[in-house]
Amino acid sequence: MLLGSIPRLPFGSWPTPVTEASRLAKALGLDSLWIKRDDLSASPVGGTKVRKLEFLLAGKPKRIVTAGGTGSHHVLATAYFGKRIGAKTTAVLASQPKTAHSIEMERLIQLCCENVIRVSSWPGLGVRLLIERLRDPEALHVPVGGSSPLGILGCVLAGLELADQVNAGDLPAPETVVVALGSGGTAAGLLLGLELAGLAARILAVRTSTRLTGNPRMIRRLASRTAAGFGLGRLSRSASIDVIHDQVGRGYGHATPECERASRLAADCEGIDLDPVYTAKAMAGLCDAARTLKGPVLFWNTYGPPRF
Repeated sequence: MLLGSIPRLPFGSWPTPVTEASRLAKALGLDSLWIKRDDLSASPVGGTKVRKLEFLLAGKPKRIVTAGGTGSHHVLATAYFGKRIGAKTTAVLASQPKTAHSIEMERLIQLCCENVIRVSSWPGLGVRLLIERLRDPEALHVPVGGSSPLGILGCVLAGLELADQVNAGDLPAPETVVVALGSGGTAAGLLLGLELAGLAARILAVRTSTRLTGNPRMIRRLASRTAAGFGLGRLSRSASIDVIHDQVGRGYGHATPECERASRLAADCEGIDLDPVYTAKAMAGLCDAARTLKGPVLFWNTYGPPRF
């Protein structure tokens, strides 16, 4: 009821379905595997970012400033939904490896943004964002990944949504929820949402970027700030979050042989499209950890392939 009182725009179609991935489970030697299909959240731009943007853009700003890599799905989603409500978006983009995926994403970002500013490094991105904040303090400044407490509320609701689906018998209660870890907002929101719902699942987050945001302490801190900021109680010490660190490869945006194999496996077994920056690495982490996992596992597909 409390979350329902906070302004929110109807960008997505909820709940997103959960589907049993029996062929992929067999390939990985898992007892039971399910996929949360946030790739079906909205069109032509979907994914878990839509959950955050329903809250972040609810004030219907006229101008938005946000940032990410040159192939950022967050930036694309922010600019697209901003355009839908009549806002003009400035995007600050840090260089990431040029791949077919990142080149196409950058092209779509340019279509949706009023202004694109490129910087050569992530530290340079932080400096440029400060300049833009001073230059245009009236704009809505959306953080990287949308991972502010307000944006994280969308992922808290995602955790409650999953619990409702478990209670309805759509899937068994998962022992482990596997999710990609970038800015940390999705993992933090799920951690808090699942605890509020009384669903005792461990979050297994697969790091795709820097350890500064990709660590359990930071995720718990984000979840606690969100809980405190919106009167949702306190995150207990028993809320379980672990991070897999060995799928990053050469760094953010760099594909790895493991993530490419995992992406092909998901496509061949279940017809699921994964992106090389986040979800393919999360799937690679699941593939590697599968032998240690017991009970039902849920893979949270945060990527929504743009369909323009």
